Amino acid sequence: MPPGYTDSEIIAAGYSIPQLKSGGFDALTLSDNGYSLSQLYTHYTATELKAANFLLSELKVYFNATELKVALYTATELKPYFTLQQLIDAGYTATELITAQYTLVNLYEVNYPVSTLYTLNYTATEVYNAGYVVLSDLKTAGYTATNVKTLFTLQELF
Repeated sequence: MPPGYTDSEIIAAGYSIPQLKSGGFDALTLSDNGYSLSQLYTHYTATELKAANFLLSELKVYFNATELKVALYTATELKPYFTLQQLIDAGYTATELITAQYTLVNLYEVNYPVSTLYTLNYTATEVYNAGYVVLSDLKTAGYTATNVKTLFTLQELF
């Protein structure tokens, strides 16, 4: 960018967004000088645009859950805008999803692996009550006959 000019003067000179970005202009500076999110989203990341004070309710129009997770939005923040499956696909953990007020039943409904719930110390009764009722799945996940003995008949266990 030409030396000796103010940011506003350089921006007003008609440079393209890629030229301005390569010249060191961040999304906040461009936003402060009248550029809209719809003009900036193809040139800046969700993280950069978040730093430029664009709202999540605006960013979710242009970015998916994975991109917004990279921008450090929590599952709780994204829950109003994305499905549970989209949050799982974005890489949110069971712990993050439970913190976002999803239930074990919700996780069961999208076929969340019971083995993951086992590693998080959910009891056999908790996962069974959520819908994970196939004995072989519970065994494969790590639950023992002792863990599930009150949930199945003796014949079912052996």
